[in-house]
Amino acid sequence: GASIAAARTGARVALVHDRPVLGGNSSTELGVGTDGAAGSHPNRKTNMRETGICEEANLLASAAGSLSAAYRRMVDAEPGLAEFKNKRVLSVEKDGARIAAVVARDTLTGRMSRYRGRIFIDCTGDGWIGAFAGADKMYGREAKAEFGEVCAPEKRDDLTMSGCLMDGYLAYRFERRKGKVEYVPPEWADVLPPGFMRRVYSGINPPWWLEHGGRFDDLADPERARDELVRIVFAYWGWIKNKSPMRGQAANAELVEVPFMNARREGYRLVGDYVLTGTDALQGKMFPDRISYGGWPLDTHDPLGIDNPTGNGYWKSHPGVPTYSIPYRCLYSRNVPNLMFAGRCASITHIALGSVRVQATLFTLGQAAGTAAARVCALGLSPREYGKTHIAELQQRLLKDDQYIPGVRNEDPLDLARTAKVSATSSDEVLHAAPEGVIDGVSRPEGDVFHGWASDRNAALPQSLRLDFASPATVREVRLTFDSDLTPGRTPIRPYPKTLVKAYRVEGFDGKTWRLLADMKDNPLRHRIHRFAPCRLEAVRVTVAATWGGGIARIFEVRCY
Repeated sequence: GASIAAARTGARVALVHDRPVLGGNSSTELGVGTDGAAGSHPNRKTNMRETGICEEANLLASAAGSLSAAYRRMVDAEPGLAEFKNKRVLSVEKDGARIAAVVARDTLTGRMSRYRGRIFIDCTGDGWIGAFAGADKMYGREAKAEFGEVCAPEKRDDLTMSGCLMDGYLAYRFERRKGKVEYVPPEWADVLPPGFMRRVYSGINPPWWLEHGGRFDDLADPERARDELVRIVFAYWGWIKNKSPMRGQAANAELVEVPFMNARREGYRLVGDYVLTGTDALQGKMFPDRISYGGWPLDTHDPLGIDNPTGNGYWKSHPGVPTYSIPYRCLYSRNVPNLMFAGRCASITHIALGSVRVQATLFTLGQAAGTAAARVCALGLSPREYGKTHIAELQQRLLKDDQYIPGVRNEDPLDLARTAKVSATSSDEVLHAAPEGVIDGVSRPEGDVFHGWASDRNAALPQSLRLDFASPATVREVRLTFDSDLTPGRTPIRPYPKTLVKAYRVEGFDGKTWRLLADMKDNPLRHRIHRFAPCRLEAVRVTVAATWGGGIARIFEVRCY
C-alpha cells in the first residue's frame, strides 16, 4: 500500500522485500484475511470497510484469484515503482541522524545490495529498519501507568502476542476417512500444560489461539518460535483425537497437512510524535491530523498462549470499540528525521495494537504513509514538518484517492464538480439518494445518510447523472466512486457486489455535441479515474448501463479536474 501510493503520488519508489510474492501476512504464502473496522464493529451495517488502495486490491483479487496476484497487477502497473524481491534488509547506513541507505542480502544468491533514498518507510511489521537505525521503539506490554490504559498490566513486561501457523488455512488441515484413524503425537510434541482443557467453539477445526507463550521471542529467534508452534499443533491434534470432548467427532479424521510459516502479530513498535493508546480507541477519539480509522476490538491475546491450561485465547478484549481515528503523527519517527513507518510497527501501544493490527486497517496506514512520503520528497520537508504545515493537503489527497477519513469532507478547490448543478434521469426515494449527494463531500453512507445518488428502483437501466458547470471549464480528468457494498467485513470479495456498477460511459458536452470520454463494459472497481486530452466542457454526464446484479445505478461521488 505504501509503495503503490507513493508511486501514484509522483515519487520514484524502491519496494524492497524479502519474499517472492507480495502481500505480507495477506499473501498467498500465509493467507490472513483482510479484516478491518467492519469485521467486528458493533453495527455491521455501518459501511465501515476500508476503501482506497485496500478496496481496489480486494476487488481485483476477485478476478486475479488472490490478493498477491492483485498486488502484482497493481505494482507492475506503476512505472515509477521498482520492485526488489527476495532481498532481506540486514542493516542501515546513516548520515548523522538520517538514514542514507539500507543494505540487503539476496535470500537466494547471498548477493548484497545497497538502496539509497531520501525517505524510508519501514513496513517490515517487526520494525527492523527502525531498530537498525536507532529509532526509539517499544516492545512487549506497557504498564498501566505509562499511558493510563485501564486494561494494561500493572507492570511492564516483554510478553508479546504470538503468531499462528498459516498457509491459506490456519494451523492444520485434516481429511475424513471411512474408518477410525488412530493418532499418537510424537514425543517432541509433548508441550501441553498439565490439566489442559479448553472450550472449543470450532469443533475439531483449528482455533485461532494455537499460540506459544511469551517464552519465545519472535524477533530474536523466529525459527525457535515457529518450531514451538509446530509442536503445539501436533500436540493439540493429539488432544483433539484422544482426550477432548470432541474426540468422537474426530474418530475418522486424519491429519494431512501442517503449515510451516508463522503469521506474526507483534514485534517492535516504533515511537512517533504521538503514541496511539487503547484509551483513544475506546473513547472513539478524532484527532485533527487523522489519516485513517479503526474499529476492530481491543483484541489482545493471552500472552501465555497454549501454556494457559484453561484460558480462552484472550488476555483482554473489548468488543464494543467505536470508530476511532489514527493520527498522522503515528507514522514517522520522533528521532530519525527521514524514517516513516506503517503496519503493525507504527507508533501504538500494545493494547492499541490489539485493534490496529488487522490487515485492512494497516493497509490504510500504508496508503497514508506512502502518500505523505511522496509529498515530503516533492516539497523538501521532513515528515514532521509536513504534518505541521500540510495536514489538510494530505487529508484531501487521501480522500481524492478514495481513502475514507471519518468527519473529513472533500474541500478540494480544484474539483469542478463541487460547484456544478447536478440532475438525474431518476432518483430512488427509498434511499433518499438525490443527485446532489455525489458532490456533498462524503463518498459512502454514514448512518442514515446515503451520501450519493441512486436511480429509481422501479426504472430500468440505463439511467444517467448529469453535472452542469457554472461556466465552461477545461476538464482533463473525471473520478467516479461507485457502491461496492461496504457492509461485509472480511475480504477479498467474491463475486463482485451486486450494487457495483458494471457498465457505464462518461460523456462531456462542449456546447454543441456530447463527446465520449470513457466507455467501460466490465468494471471491477469502486473507484475509477478517467484521464483524457484536455477539453472545454459545459457539462459531464455519466450513464450507467448495467450493474453486477442490483439493478439500481449507484454513484457516491463524481469529481472533475
